[in-house]
Amino acid sequence: MAFPSRPHTFALENCRNLLDKLKREIDRLISAADDDVDAHNDSLFNAAVTAWHLCDWVFEDMTEAHCDKFNIHSRKQMQDYARTHCRALYLCRQVATASKHWRIERHPDPNVRVITTANPIPTTSETEWPKLYIDPGCYLYFDDDGEVKAAEDVFSEAFDFWTQFIYGNEIAK
Repeated sequence: MAFPSRPHTFALENCRNLLDKLKREIDRLISAADDDVDAHNDSLFNAAVTAWHLCDWVFEDMTEAHCDKFNIHSRKQMQDYARTHCRALYLCRQVATASKHWRIERHPDPNVRVITTANPIPTTSETEWPKLYIDPGCYLYFDDDGEVKAAEDVFSEAFDFWTQFIYGNEIAK
């Protein structure tokens, strides 16, 4: 028996399903073994692409009333809204576009990059503590014009934005 879905989507029917997929990608990133670089990088790629492509799905699920409320009448306007209203989605767009197309040709931001490192980058609060030895593993970060953010924090922010937007506005109800 086939599961319900849109054509060509492997059991995804609407933006709420894709939002659930984003949550699973974040969970996979967090639960990946510390030394499994491939699992971390795959999860980073999948989470960034899923978070960014929610723009397309949300737009398609919006009613005419939603479009009028937000003055969003095209996918491009939805993308513009997302990247200007949620910094995490701005960052996800950079990674999703570069990962899919090798480079970013429209709206590239040379001040955004991702970092995969074997050792954690201490946060401001951690630099005040005595240094503890941490086994090498795989740590993923976004560098947003010199502000380093853990990848899972960026994806969680994107997830929270989409959750509020979709459920708060009863999209794909």
